[in-house]
Amino acid sequence: MRELVIRLTVPRTLSRRLAALIGVSIVCLGAIVFATVPNVFASGDPLSSSKMNQNFASLDSAVAMLNTQVGGMGTQLTNLGTRIAALEGPYVNPKTNKQYSRDAVYCGSTSAVTGAIGTYAIAKSLCESVTNCGVAAHMCTADEILRSTAMGVAIPAPASSPSGCGWYSTGASLGGGNKDCYGWMSASSSELGSILTLNGASGLVPGPGNSPCNVPYPILCCL
Repeated sequence: MRELVIRLTVPRTLSRRLAALIGVSIVCLGAIVFATVPNVFASGDPLSSSKMNQNFASLDSAVAMLNTQVGGMGTQLTNLGTRIAALEGPYVNPKTNKQYSRDAVYCGSTSAVTGAIGTYAIAKSLCESVTNCGVAAHMCTADEILRSTAMGVAIPAPASSPSGCGWYSTGASLGGGNKDCYGWMSASSSELGSILTLNGASGLVPGPGNSPCNVPYPILCCL
C-alpha cells in the first residue's frame, strides 16, 4: 500500500493565525468554543480548492474573533490593575486632589503646639511637611496609634514634654470633656484633647491619655 501525502501551501499570515489559534485553543481549552469549518472531508473524498478556501476563510474569521476577545481581555486586565493600584495606594479626593493614606502608622511629629491647631485639615497640612511623612500623611487617629504601638513602631517623646508623645485625633466626644480640643480649635485649659502618654513603673510604656488644650504637644503624624 502506498501512502499519499498531500502538501498544502497557505499564505504566511494565515499560517501565523492558525498557529496562534491552535496555541491559544490548547491553553484556553475550557474557555474557548472551537469554530467548525463548513466543509469536512472523509477519507477518499476528492479535494476541492473552493471548499478548502472556505474552510481557511472560516478559520481566519475565527482567529480574528479570538484576537478581538484577547484584546478585550487585555483591556480588562489593564483596568483591573489600575483599580488594584488605586486600592493599594492612598485615597485621593476627586474634588481637592488631596491624598490620605490607608492603614497608616506613625511617621513623625511636628513641633509642639497647643490644641488651637486650627482644623483637622490644618493638622494634616502640618504633617505633610514632616520629614519621612509626605503628602498622604495626616494627624494620627486612635486606631493608627494602636496599630503603631502594637507593631512596635517607636513614637518618641520630645524633651519638652517627656511624659507625653503628642496629640492624636479620636473624632469623638469622649468623657471628661475630651472633644479633640473642640475640633483642634481651642487652647482652653477647660477643654481636653487626646495624647499618647508614657508611663509605667519599670520602663515607659505608651498609652492613651488626656491633656488640657493649653499645654503644647507635638502633633503625631501617620502615613
